[in-house]
Amino acid sequence: MRTWSFPTSRSSRLLTPAVMLGLGSFMACGGGDDSSEAGGADGLAKEGPAVNFAQLYPKEGAVVVSKMELNGDVAIKATLEGQEMTGSVKTVGSTTQEATYVRFEDGKPVELVVKTVEDKQSTTSNMMGQVSTENEEGSFVGREVREVHGPNGWEAVLLGEEPTLEQSAELGGWDFELEGHNEMYPDRAVNVGESWVVDGEEALAIFGGDQEDMDTGSFKMKFSGYESCNSGQCPVVTGEFTMGGTIEEGMPMKLSFNGNFKQVVDPVTGVSPKVSFKGEMSMEGSMGPGAELKGKGPMNMILTQSVR
Repeated sequence: MRTWSFPTSRSSRLLTPAVMLGLGSFMACGGGDDSSEAGGADGLAKEGPAVNFAQLYPKEGAVVVSKMELNGDVAIKATLEGQEMTGSVKTVGSTTQEATYVRFEDGKPVELVVKTVEDKQSTTSNMMGQVSTENEEGSFVGREVREVHGPNGWEAVLLGEEPTLEQSAELGGWDFELEGHNEMYPDRAVNVGESWVVDGEEALAIFGGDQEDMDTGSFKMKFSGYESCNSGQCPVVTGEFTMGGTIEEGMPMKLSFNGNFKQVVDPVTGVSPKVSFKGEMSMEGSMGPGAELKGKGPMNMILTQSVR
């Protein structure tokens, strides 16, 4: 079962550089508008069988289509040599990938082929009425990457061509389809109402890829109950998360990211029909007296999955 590590190594990164202000760099990201359900457990059935989430996977040969939408809006307040400036950074992104589960060993996937169908992000900054927009498209759109699990963990290889320097760097921090899966759940059946906590490096692994600027993380998770889905009754995991870190390049910047989430799991197909995040990003930095930057704003994300 796919966790919510974002599906590529560029625009889907949890934190991506948004804009340079001359004061330093800061970061922002976001998600879909209908994530108000994130963390919500109202209306769920509180009775049902225990579930071993760690052992839920799509079947061998299955093609899992993952679609992610993110949308963020961070308000900025900067001070430079006594002059105060205000503005905002808005980020909108979408990614679609198709993952084919090629090979299993001992009941676990060890080889997948992932095709990126769409991967784009648009970042618009507005400082004191001066507006600029940067549009990006991922370098793997239309290409396939083989993910293989071996003695050293997961490795990613571009199929059909030699990777460019940019692609090689992104493959080194690739967001693997199953990265964080083992760290996310207890390796046993979990009963409705049971809670667990994931901290440290294991928490960061849940978000996938190379989160080099984030050094602390924690997830408080709960098997909250069941809700109706196409397969009948689907278990639901809800909870809270926090992350923190520091950007050292340019203006030293402290970052924090926290919020709620809700994950619906299909026990028949082994995928997550919907994962929703609703959170807040904040940052604060200084390059000495008279040069400061603060930012805060909502971060929301929707991930949907289906099997074909």
